[in-house]
Amino acid sequence: MQPEVEKLEPRLKEILYGCMETIRATKAALYLLDSDGSYSLLTHYGFQDSLRKSILPADPLPDRLIMRRAPFFVNGLNEEPRFSEILYAAGTDRLLAAPIYSRGRLAGFIDLRDKPGRQPFDVKDIEESQKLVEQYLDLFAKNQLYGQQSIQVAHSADKAAEIQAANIAKMVELARTVVGRQLTSESRRTPTLTEAEMASVALILPTMLMLPGAVVAAFSSFGQLSGGQMIASRAPMTQEAVDQFRGKLSGWTRKRGDSDAISRSSLQLPFGEAAAPISPERIQTVLSAPVTAGGVAGLVLSVGFERNPDAEARTLLEFFLRQIQQTVEHALSHHATKLVDQKIAEKLIEPDFQKYPHLLNHSRRVSSMADQLAHYLGLGPAECETIRIAGLVHDVGMRLLDYHAIYRKKEITDAEMLMVQEHPLVGAALVVDSGLGEEVAYIVLCHHERVDGKGYPNGLVTDQIPIGARILHICEAFDAMTASDSYQVPLPENEAIERILRGGGAQFDAQIAQKFHEMLRHAVQV
Repeated sequence: MQPEVEKLEPRLKEILYGCMETIRATKAALYLLDSDGSYSLLTHYGFQDSLRKSILPADPLPDRLIMRRAPFFVNGLNEEPRFSEILYAAGTDRLLAAPIYSRGRLAGFIDLRDKPGRQPFDVKDIEESQKLVEQYLDLFAKNQLYGQQSIQVAHSADKAAEIQAANIAKMVELARTVVGRQLTSESRRTPTLTEAEMASVALILPTMLMLPGAVVAAFSSFGQLSGGQMIASRAPMTQEAVDQFRGKLSGWTRKRGDSDAISRSSLQLPFGEAAAPISPERIQTVLSAPVTAGGVAGLVLSVGFERNPDAEARTLLEFFLRQIQQTVEHALSHHATKLVDQKIAEKLIEPDFQKYPHLLNHSRRVSSMADQLAHYLGLGPAECETIRIAGLVHDVGMRLLDYHAIYRKKEITDAEMLMVQEHPLVGAALVVDSGLGEEVAYIVLCHHERVDGKGYPNGLVTDQIPIGARILHICEAFDAMTASDSYQVPLPENEAIERILRGGGAQFDAQIAQKFHEMLRHAVQV
């Protein structure tokens, strides 16, 4: 661990003891990122010898925090199987973990266990844990650790420098709090799965028919998940068999006090329709279990057997249940990350952008256009989403400049041009501190680079410029030339395209410019 971090141990421990006062956790530990990529124990209270000194990123605890970027709690050994061993090894049965994110990466986390009187952790505890995380981030900023540091932007315009110094400090602080606020409010609501995500989870159903004696398997959703059921069976089922299977499932859900309404269903026949139909007599036993991953409520796995399943079949069934839980976990992780990123991006461009609706509209148009072009180029879904978010926030640095004084000016001074050329630097700093991550920030930093090396702020050339930035540069130029609310007299679209094509190989990536032309021409033809 860095000596600079170890020197802070008394203050780190003092903050951690706040868990005892505000959350009433009887045990707490602080882990921070070490130089070897693992998370090392810095300080703790209440734990005995079972506390781990070092944890790898692939461990279930940091893995969950890296995937979801949100605090979470587990109230019981059997609530989420992947954490059962961690809880058991420490002699605890309740866990709350809060991530400490700095510049888009997990710099550490707080690991809390148990409360007096076996009380469960709840949403209020998550809010309190986030306040402690903010204290750690403030401490890191004062000591310039884990990328937390003041941002200094220098140029020759005294007035603009004063505006930037004040506004940057204000906006970086806002950007930090956005993540905490969103993760402790919007994203803590009960997670749900889309129909497409549920269908992907249900792909494992045919595999469960390989269990000894299994004739039918189903993945059912209730309550907020809209009452859908996906069934896979070894052969066509008679209506009586379907009714019996659902009846056994309904009895199980009613005992738990849950809803049992099924509004729609689908049937898979992975082995074809040649076998004799399954009658009610063939379904002797139905085993059901809730899918508890990620805090989802209302998902149930059910398997019908011809005979009472033996120990081997039950062991395999538990294995398949864990596989489904992991699939749900990954689906929710992708959905939650995308949702939080969108909300953070929206916060970065509001409310100040409301003063300049043309800048707000420009950002939204560029984001949409860049997303379309990225898909047209055949980039993967994750990369397209990164580019879309980068398009939305690419001009956030403009809000910290003396923007109202230079907008629509026919000529600007050298000092004002220097300010304009700093907006990718300022924007990238804001984006990194917001939690959107280094990949989005790097695209924002480079979106005014030119392939001939004459762009700013770093004079990068060709493939040194990330493809997302090359895409944004073309989309932004096209929108600036054609939009009715632009700072210049709008051009016809065909003339704007011609200018972009002529700039291929100099200002713009020639191949992407050509693909952009093809995309727009195809859209017109359609």
